[in-house]
Amino acid sequence: MFLKTIIVSAFPGCGKTYLYRNQEKFGYRILDSESTKFSKHDGWEKEYIDYITSNIGRYDFIFVSKHPVVLQELKNRKIPFIMVSPDNSRVLSEKERQLIKQQWFGRFILRDNSHIKDFDRWIKRQIEYYDERTSYEHLTLYQPIKVILLKENEYLSDKIDELYKENR
Repeated sequence: MFLKTIIVSAFPGCGKTYLYRNQEKFGYRILDSESTKFSKHDGWEKEYIDYITSNIGRYDFIFVSKHPVVLQELKNRKIPFIMVSPDNSRVLSEKERQLIKQQWFGRFILRDNSHIKDFDRWIKRQIEYYDERTSYEHLTLYQPIKVILLKENEYLSDKIDELYKENR
């Protein structure tokens, strides 16, 4: 059976792994294409996107990396995707943005991070790049077909049915 596949690039902590592990509960076929399984050498993003495209039609959703080189490769190939991120927009008050940011870093600490080889290095990079990579400019830079901003206590699972219906 050929399925229309929705490609989603979501910020860490949005709940991709939870959805993947509980896909039967949600009724979707989901591939969580964890980029940590790919050796990061020159051109790795092309191999990664080749892997993604080879699975289009087999899944309802494919979750992809937020690495800038991956997003650029999606844009270069004109592959439509949706971007999901914690809400760090300027329409929120500073207090609201900080609360969401604090909650996100709590998610990082409390989740299973066994797939990350050097968690200390990873979390430092998240701290360093959070504001930049959740900015409107970054989220729209690679021309996603849609950007979804998650508020306090929201996860990708709260939006998955809406995404599915909108993209059918």
